Amino acid sequence: MPENPSLSAGVPGEAPARMADTPSLDKIGARLEGLDALIFDMDHTLAKYKVRPIYALIYSSITEYLVEERDFPRELLGVPFDHAFAAKGVIFDTTTGDMLKFSDKGKVVQACHGRKSWLSKHEIEHKYGGGAWAHFELLRSLKKGPFIAFHTYFDVPSVCILAAMVDIRDAKGGNYDFMGDFFDALEHTFNYTAFAKQRGGFFPAITARPQDFLYRRDAVKGWLEALRLRGKRLLLVTNSHVDFSELVMQTAFGKGWRALFDG
Repeated sequence: MPENPSLSAGVPGEAPARMADTPSLDKIGARLEGLDALIFDMDHTLAKYKVRPIYALIYSSITEYLVEERDFPRELLGVPFDHAFAAKGVIFDTTTGDMLKFSDKGKVVQACHGRKSWLSKHEIEHKYGGGAWAHFELLRSLKKGPFIAFHTYFDVPSVCILAAMVDIRDAKGGNYDFMGDFFDALEHTFNYTAFAKQRGGFFPAITARPQDFLYRRDAVKGWLEALRLRGKRLLLVTNSHVDFSELVMQTAFGKGWRALFDG
C-alpha cells in the first residue's frame, strides 16, 4: 500500500477559466471543417463548476438530510469531507462496506473499509481473490448488482458519505442496511422538482449565490461565437432540468446565452 493511501488522484484545479482552457480554432479548424454541427454537454463541460465548493455543498446537503429526516446519528455531521479520499471511478460494495478500485481486468487493486481501514494486498486477495471481482461483469454491462458506481463529479461526495456511514455502523455493531435512506437523500437533493420548490440545501444555495459555485466562461463564449461565424450549428444537451440549466448557463455565459446555440 502507498505510504499515504488515497482513492483520489487529486482534486481538479480551481484556477479560473482562461483562453488556454479552450481549443484553438486554428489548431483544430481542419478537423471541424467537415462537420456541420457540434453538440456540447453542459455540466462540467461548457459550464465549469468550482469543484471544492460544489463538493462541500453536496456533502452537507446529503448528510443533513440523513440526520434530520432519516435519524442517522448526528455524529455524521461532524465528519469532514475529505477531498483526498473521494474520487470518480470508485465502487462501493454494499455487502462488505468497502470502497474499491479495479484494474482494467476487474481485479481489485485498492480497497478501503470505511474511511480509514485500508486493506493490504494480502487482505484484498484473501477477501476478493486474485482474479476479477465477482460482480465485475455486471458492472461492465451496466446492470444492477450489490454495488454503487461513482462516475461523475456530482457523485464524488457520496464516496465520503457512505464510507462515514460504514464507520458509524461498525462502531455500533450494525449492518449496512442504510442504502434505502441514502437513495432517498439523493432523490431529495437532486430531484428536478427540488429546484422549483427550492427544497433541500443544494439548489437554494446555488440559486442564492451561483457565482460561488460556477465560473464565468467568457473565453469559451468567444470560442463558441467564432464557431458560429464559421457556419457551425451548435447544440446543447444536458440531463439537468430546464430551470436549473437556465441558471447555470446565465451564470456561465450571461443572459444572452441562448443566442450561442441553434434550436
